Amino acid sequence: MSGPSMPIAPDLFRLVLGHFPSGVAVVTAVSRDGHPVGLVVSSFTSVSLNPPLVAFFPAVTSKSWPEIEASGSFCINILSAEQESYSRQFGRSGGDKFAGLSWFASPSGAPVLEGSLAWIDCDVSRVDEVGDHFVVYGAVKDLQLQSGSAPLVYFRGGYGGFESASLVAGDPSGDLVVPLRLVDLGRPLLEAFAERSNTQVAVNALVGGQTVVLAVAGATAEDRASSTFIGQRVRAVAPIGASFMAFEPAQRVAAWMASAPADQAENLRARLEAIRRHGMAFSLEGGGIKDWQDAMSAPTEDVHEREQALMTRVMQSFHPQVEAPDAPRVRNLHVPVLTPDGRAGLFLNVGGFPPLDEHGLAQLVADVKGVASQISELAARS
Repeated sequence: MSGPSMPIAPDLFRLVLGHFPSGVAVVTAVSRDGHPVGLVVSSFTSVSLNPPLVAFFPAVTSKSWPEIEASGSFCINILSAEQESYSRQFGRSGGDKFAGLSWFASPSGAPVLEGSLAWIDCDVSRVDEVGDHFVVYGAVKDLQLQSGSAPLVYFRGGYGGFESASLVAGDPSGDLVVPLRLVDLGRPLLEAFAERSNTQVAVNALVGGQTVVLAVAGATAEDRASSTFIGQRVRAVAPIGASFMAFEPAQRVAAWMASAPADQAENLRARLEAIRRHGMAFSLEGGGIKDWQDAMSAPTEDVHEREQALMTRVMQSFHPQVEAPDAPRVRNLHVPVLTPDGRAGLFLNVGGFPPLDEHGLAQLVADVKGVASQISELAARS
């Protein structure tokens, strides 16, 4: 028979429990007098699938929670790794917590923060008081993914981002079923290749008339920006999508070529022919993944402007002579994963490697081509 338990010191409790990493979310609502309110929590959790229920745990001393409760509904905003400042802003007491932030209204009217990973709109279902916190249950009414970025993580009293060997896009629209299946088949191979070659691999697909970034393997903390663009779509307007078009039927290639600047038509034809002949393409200094990072991080909400910025960067690094490139200038390799019909189901865009001599470049090319071939074989057998 055990004796009376010793009291738990608050500092020890926080220290030990702080070793359990958690995500970070901002709970928002519109108060009865019409102003937006919000509080930050690291205690958000799913509760039930049927019926769909979630929960979070505000402190009984919270000044924002009574206003949220009175509204009868709330929205959970799951923060991305780039939104650490949001957590600090909503964690402070008093002042306008929404100052300088962009948001739009959820179906319930609660603020949805631009750039958050996802939002979950709920009605207040039940509230229990337990110790020095409330347990708030939310009946989920609507929810949506917004970004394929990495989440903000709270661990041992500090913030960080989740880092895995590869990050993969979600597919809320359902149009990525086939290419994502290829990604799933090849994921172990891609992760192993990125690790042994110390490179970063961005996996792209051509869906309809758009190129889509599906996954990134080998993303490090320094390369975090790349993961921000997972799920990003850009219209395949020449020269964007050239690698895919090299393996498309002639009719589709002709339609794509019609969108090319007239002074680039000859270069484009030369590039498509070389890609078909060699089964790959190169990007020189300033090209490839860096184009996506720079163009997609441009400070604009205009999709057309963003596409134009990307096209400009692609054209600046465009080089039709992929036959025998100057090895030290090569910064990215573009290698297709071919499907049984001869099309490029995916393209593996390999970057992040230092300048290589001809021998080093040839070894890297052989390695990534081998990975692409293995993925193609797995797809053919499955």
